[in-house]
Amino acid sequence: MTPIESVFVFFQRLLGLTPRGLAGLFILGTFSRRTRTGSALTGAVTSALVLCLAETQTNLHGYLYSLAGTAVCV
Repeated sequence: MTPIESVFVFFQRLLGLTPRGLAGLFILGTFSRRTRTGSALTGAVTSALVLCLAETQTNLHGYLYSLAGTAVCV
């Protein structure tokens, strides 16, 4: 059995991974002209993976997930 408090909390954590990557993609597209589609997609996926690992392996405060996810994507 998995240690999930509720389905709603799990769903919110899962959905929380995507906006951080999208913020990174927005910043990347705004400030860089040389970004290609494959590179941007790789950054967004890597951001989600790093945040998933950070959530399960570290005691990172919840407010720092946005900063970490955006920085990894960019």
